[in-house]
Parts: sequence; C-alpha cells; structure tokens
Amino acid sequence: MGLSYTLFAGISGLRALGYGISVIGDNVANLNTTAFKGSRISFSDIMAQSINTASGSSQLGRGATLQALYPIFTQGSFESTANSTDLAIAGNGFFIVSDPRITGRVFYTRDGQFMIDKDGYLINASGLRVQGWRIDEDTGDITGVITGIRIDRSSPPVKTSLINVITNLNAEIERNVTIDTNEVIFDNNSITDDDNITLWGKWDATQTAPLATTDYNYRTSLYVYDSLGTPHEITIYYRAVNLKDGTTTKPVYEFLVTCDPDEDMRQNFPDNTKRGVLMYGMLEFDTQGNVKNFLNVYRYGWDATNNQYQLVRIVNNNGAPQTPNDGFADSNYFTTTIGALGANAYPVLIADFLGIEVADPSATQILQPVELNFGYYYDGTSWRSETVRTTQYSAPFSTLFYDQNGYGPG
Repeated sequence: MGLSYTLFAGISGLRALGYGISVIGDNVANLNTTAFKGSRISFSDIMAQSINTASGSSQLGRGATLQALYPIFTQGSFESTANSTDLAIAGNGFFIVSDPRITGRVFYTRDGQFMIDKDGYLINASGLRVQGWRIDEDTGDITGVITGIRIDRSSPPVKTSLINVITNLNAEIERNVTIDTNEVIFDNNSITDDDNITLWGKWDATQTAPLATTDYNYRTSLYVYDSLGTPHEITIYYRAVNLKDGTTTKPVYEFLVTCDPDEDMRQNFPDNTKRGVLMYGMLEFDTQGNVKNFLNVYRYGWDATNNQYQLVRIVNNNGAPQTPNDGFADSNYFTTTIGALGANAYPVLIADFLGIEVADPSATQILQPVELNFGYYYDGTSWRSETVRTTQYSAPFSTLFYDQNGYGPG
C-alpha cells in the first residue's frame, strides 16, 4: 500500500469533518430563519481494503465519507409579529403555494410570512400565491376546488339594523310640562296632541330647526347606514315631563327619534310637518334610576286601507308591547312582517332612506327596520335591564355609549 492511500485516508477525514462543520454552521446561521429545517449529518467508512498480515487477512480502512444529510422536521417555537398575514402551522402540514406564471407548478412550505399583492392575492416573498379552499359560511364545509387565496380590498356595505344608545338623564331637572295621557293615545290616525305639547307635536319638519332648543333637555346623535352604505344622522331628543293619567301624575322622560327630514324618503306621508320622525315614546324610571317601563311608544306604519303612512302604537300606556295595527305587521299584505319588537326584544322603528314605494308588497324587504336599544329588553312580561343601560341619576346629562352595527363600503 503506497503513501497515496495514506494521504487519501487523511484527506477524506478532513473533507468529512468539513462537511460536518458546514452543516453545524448552517444550522447556527439560520437560527432566526422562519420555518428553517435544520439538518443532521451522518458519515460512513469507505470500503476497506484487504491485506495479508503475519496473522492472516485483515481489513485496512481507507478513510471516511459523507453518508447522508437528514432534514429535521421538529416544530420550532412560535413568535408574535406585527403583520396580520403572518401564519404558522401547529403540528403536521404545509402551506401550498403556486407559481401564477406556470399552471400546475405547486410547492410546499412551512414559511408563513405572507403579504397581500396589488391584486389582493395572499403571496410569499417569492410571489407564489397561497392556495386554499372556500368555506361555506353557514356550515363550515369545504366547497369548490383549491385556488389562490384572494382577499377583497373592499367590502360591501351593510345597512344598520341595531342602534345602541346609553345615556344618563338628569333626575334633578325641573319638569314644567304636564302631558295628559289622552294627548298620546292612538286614534287610528294620529296621536291627539292638539296643543302640540309633546315632542312629537312640537316637531315641525318645514322649519330650518324642526325643534327649538327650548323644546328639549338633551339630545344625542349618531350615524346609521342604508343598504347602499350612505350614512344618515339619527338624533334622539329627550325631555323631562310629568305624565297625568286620571288623578295620578308621574315623572317620565319623553324621547323622539328623528332623521333629517330631507333624507326621509317615505312615500305617501300624511303630514309633511312630521317627516323625519321615526319613533316617539316615554321612559318611566324606578327609584333606583333604572327604566321601569317604556310607555306610549309609536312609530309610523302602513295604512293599507288609505294607502299611506299612519302613526301606530307599539307599546301601550301600561308598558306592554302590542302588535302594530298596520300593514307591516300583516303578512297577508306585505311579504315580510315587522313586529313591535326585534330579534333582541328591543323596540323597532322603520326607516326608508331610499325612496321605496311602500305600496309594493315586496317593499318591506327593502325598508329598514332598526332596533333601538336603550339597555332594556322585554322578556315577555316586563322590561329587563342589561349591564350597560340608560339611567336617571342625579348627575348631568351625558351619553355614556353609542354605536350601531352597519357600515359603508370599505
């Protein structure tokens, strides 16, 4: 055996050692590389050479060589990022990414550093599109075929169906007005407010300011959205009054829910001075400052006989909701009924910001019923308070919270 064999054995060992150090160095260098798969190296002996010795035939090693590199698929630790499109897989599996330039060219990766491209596709740093299946919103089942995940940069508008308004109404405010129950009793055409003493009676949509500042104690406003995503300002007025029922008088707060009369598109309205009025009612509070009853709550409904809007009562003088005496509650006339209370057991007002002709039986599908939440719902026998609710405390008027569930196009 010549010297060359000896040198070869030594060099092979150095080469194998170099490979091992390279693998270790690569593992260390990629400690912060997302989804990096480390490697483990193994070596093998180069086939030995048989030689004859005094004691017989023996094996003489000829050095070492690289046998294999094994990728390590052990899951690493998760890290939080500021990018909402960064993803990680817990457990088994890969992200599927596809080259949009070459049909059928698919790759698999654990690297979840993604971004949104100019076309709305979820891509990785190489421009490969992340693949996925559509999910049925109702059942959660996978539908269709695998395709590039695309996120719309705009969303369709959603019309408002719920208003939440939580206020404190000052318990110490002086009540200079007494309203007789007979002034707010439904008589099939209008409330009998001949003296315009209620907030409803004082509202005059033909004036620049439908209500004078002296006509109410407090007001709060918020925006709602129609089905096209157009915002409309809703204003709720409050006034402290006394309600007289026979020989009994009790303190209450009137409330009047309104919109801009110019944006009220209800057709065949009986009295243009009341255009913009969406709901009228009263709040009776208990000694703890919580609402005890809603009283004499009205909204405008549809009079099928006279083919026009009419004022109808949805909560009576005793605080009990009642079926509205209008076409919106008659499924024989309209395709959709609109009851006194909504799905959350809050009173329901009806708006029309789009000018839908209500004589069309399909119109209630386009009209906008909106639940009004003051923090109280009807449980079938009485009005119950929620954790956050309108109160009457000996404190200044204030709006504690308001919001609504609609939005414009995004």
